[in-house]
Amino acid sequence: MELVFVAGGKLRRIFINNREISFLTSETGFHPIVINLDKLNKLDENIKSKMGEEQIKLIEEIPNLHSEEEIAKDIIKDFQSTGWRLIKKI
Repeated sequence: MELVFVAGGKLRRIFINNREISFLTSETGFHPIVINLDKLNKLDENIKSKMGEEQIKLIEEIPNLHSEEEIAKDIIKDFQSTGWRLIKKI
């Protein structure tokens, strides 16, 4: 599943594949950050610094969700609450 968000001139693309989430954001220079929700406790410090505090908080809440649809709904809700607008969901 793919989610695309915009806020001002910024763009975020999120890919959800089972329990793995990939982030492509302008803040990371559009270099993908891949997070396996089953291995969240082993998240690399380098990745944490690239993602920022806001995204880390959002990610830490997701492991309790099971399906891609549940994960997508949570991400959409969280991003929209911080001013991001969903423009595409595939």
